[in-house]
Amino acid sequence: MNFTNLRADYRALLLATAAGLLPTASPAQDAAPAADEPFNEGTITVTARKQSETLVEAPLSIQAFTAEDIRQTGARDLQELSKFTPGMFFVNGAQGQGARTISEVRFRGLSTSIPSPTNQSGSVFIDGNYVLSGGQSLDFTDIAQIEVIKGPQAAYFGRSTFAGAVNFTTRDPSDHLRADTLLDYSPSYDSYQIAASIEGPLAGDTLTARLSGSSKVKGSQYTASDGGKLGEEKTRSANLTLVFRPSSSLKVKLRGSYIENEDSASDSIFYAYNTYGNCPVGTPMTVQTTGGRLDVRLNRRFQCGNIPFSSSVIDKNTALVTLPAAGALPAVNLGDVLVGNSLNDPLLANAPSLDHFGLHSITYRIAGNVEYDIAEGLSFSGNASYAKQRIAAIQDTDGTPSPAGYQAIPMDFEDAGFEARLRYTNDSWLNATVGANYFLQNIQASTDTGVSVNNQTVSGATVIRGVTSSATNQNDKIRTLGLFFGADVTPVEWFTLTAEGRYQVDDYTTFGGSNASNNLVASKLTTKRFTPRVIASFHPVPDATIYGSYSYAFLPGVINSSFLAQTPPNQAAILAAFPDFQIQLSPEKLTNYEVGVKKSFDTMRAYFTLAAFKMKWDNVKTSNAIIVPTLANPVYSVTVPGTAEIKGIEFEGGLSPLRQLALKGSLGYIDAKYKDYTNRSYNTYFSGIPTADTYKADGNQLPRTPTWTGTASATWEDGLVGDWSYRLRGDVVYQGRQYTDETNITTLAAFTTLNAAVEFFSDDLSVKLYAANLFDKKAWLTGRRYTDLSSIPLNFATAGIGSFLTPNDRREVGIQVRKSF
Repeated sequence: MNFTNLRADYRALLLATAAGLLPTASPAQDAAPAADEPFNEGTITVTARKQSETLVEAPLSIQAFTAEDIRQTGARDLQELSKFTPGMFFVNGAQGQGARTISEVRFRGLSTSIPSPTNQSGSVFIDGNYVLSGGQSLDFTDIAQIEVIKGPQAAYFGRSTFAGAVNFTTRDPSDHLRADTLLDYSPSYDSYQIAASIEGPLAGDTLTARLSGSSKVKGSQYTASDGGKLGEEKTRSANLTLVFRPSSSLKVKLRGSYIENEDSASDSIFYAYNTYGNCPVGTPMTVQTTGGRLDVRLNRRFQCGNIPFSSSVIDKNTALVTLPAAGALPAVNLGDVLVGNSLNDPLLANAPSLDHFGLHSITYRIAGNVEYDIAEGLSFSGNASYAKQRIAAIQDTDGTPSPAGYQAIPMDFEDAGFEARLRYTNDSWLNATVGANYFLQNIQASTDTGVSVNNQTVSGATVIRGVTSSATNQNDKIRTLGLFFGADVTPVEWFTLTAEGRYQVDDYTTFGGSNASNNLVASKLTTKRFTPRVIASFHPVPDATIYGSYSYAFLPGVINSSFLAQTPPNQAAILAAFPDFQIQLSPEKLTNYEVGVKKSFDTMRAYFTLAAFKMKWDNVKTSNAIIVPTLANPVYSVTVPGTAEIKGIEFEGGLSPLRQLALKGSLGYIDAKYKDYTNRSYNTYFSGIPTADTYKADGNQLPRTPTWTGTASATWEDGLVGDWSYRLRGDVVYQGRQYTDETNITTLAAFTTLNAAVEFFSDDLSVKLYAANLFDKKAWLTGRRYTDLSSIPLNFATAGIGSFLTPNDRREVGIQVRKSF
């Protein structure tokens, strides 16, 4: 994709908008409500349970953002919106390298250390249709509402909603001709977005259409020492929506979308403890083991406490150079291997073209929804979708300026889903839903090593220069069948008993790579489970709900399938390095207890929602790297199980003490601790653990989960002159301390950011000046432990450790113009 004409596009669209700035008779569909118009967010209609009910009526922890809410927060994507959502954490980049490949939606501290499209604790949906590989590229141009639903949602959303779900509801086309434009520019780092849409009737009210498009650039906030950009993200998207209403009882909605990303190298980097760590070898520690608590000493240099933020460490390789010959080691041109595919890797050959460090991805998505009123009280609804995503990423393996390792990662994802529902509504005492769902997913990806170049690696008594194509690609196939139901029984006006459930069959086939005969080794695992949820909700006074719920959910078991593709000597070496190795892991189970209270008030448009929960997480799948020097890739990834307990609260509320003033706030607290977790690979971090014992993390906090999060927002809105009004808004966003790994030795500090905006608007025109992260707070957004691969030559047997870190976004000041025609 050629992005060189974007600025020309921007100027042309700006001139077109300027030519039409005179007011028109058509009101803006998303125009802000007048300052004296009463509106209570507790009355927002949500559909998290596949039925329409208000936010206060829904007996579960849910946060809803209307299009106007999203606009006022200034959020451009799910990562920015997640900051306003206690209990949910989302970063656009993948854990580690930070590229927009496989993102993870995390709820209530449930973070998987091996996120993949087949292993997600939370998922994103558009109009109830599953979104392949997360929501890192979705913008909000076509969005009418976003619902963030916390806790197990398997009953209505199916697999990969183990801990929660996010559902985007798209806008239906208008029944009259209209157009909208958005121009957003920040000179801070040359970030901008150009978006436009046109919609209206094609055949009266029977057939309406909406066409929208967006070009968005997030400017690079850091520059590598070799001159390359770090963190630049470019996205182009186009969407077409058709709505067919042949009668008042039938609605059919079809939507197609195209998204293309082309990014520079990410700004995630590796922080090597051997270089920067503050705890030297020999530092005394007390740890838990299977043999009891022991006083030990660090066997490697470590970072104890907070990793200090420094812009100077945000650096890595971004140039496709030629590694010079070194003795008997031949020269290697990175461009020939990673771009030209000189190894003829079949996955890389079919990946999108990419000639620089960074990412290029292309996604196609087609979806349809139908709603049909069969008879009074009886309705049918259904949805179907198909998605195809192809990704190519070139990255610096070690994440430092050291020319130690490089890789090209090709990925090819494909999925399809179908769902049908029947709903019966009795105006007095019974509402019921039954349905069926079928889901298919195919994955071909080289998520581990890809096509790789390792500068110099110690292999036995020699040093080699490895130029390899991965023999252990992730080639997974998933087939899921689900049957679900939900029933609300209201014997008296003030009490409702709800029973929901899903019976699901997951057929998971994984290919662990090629064996010595060059045949793919396949393993199939079938999981059959029933996932229930029971809710008792009370309505003691109007516009109030008190509820309690019990539910549990499953994530299918997994197989350490790459082990089966290894030769017998390699298998023996892996078992020697990790005696606790398990070929097959049982399904993860999450048991959730939740109570909540919700209330909206006529006075001051006040509302609040409060939920408290306790969860037990069994068979937690955790990925760990062990060193097996005899393997072609000595860093071997294994998956081990554990048990954790999570407790917490989630609060959201708002009120308007004055006609012009609106106050909102949210707060989240999560206490997520391991109850039973052992990991032999951590033994090597310490000296003094007997060979017969294994490191335990019992009582330690789960990594990558802030204990406290919170937001506070204030908006002042009033008339200005004529039909013009103004709005002032400020947001304070807090993220608490988090740990980078299960040892809880290393932490990322808490930080607070402030956003501010002033907006002048009429019915069809808005001009906003904004500052995100006004005081330019510099901090680490997230991080995770990883092996240090930066040494030359690299000796895996003595390699250090560190953390891959992702910085939060720097201050951006800009202007945004919206115009409706």
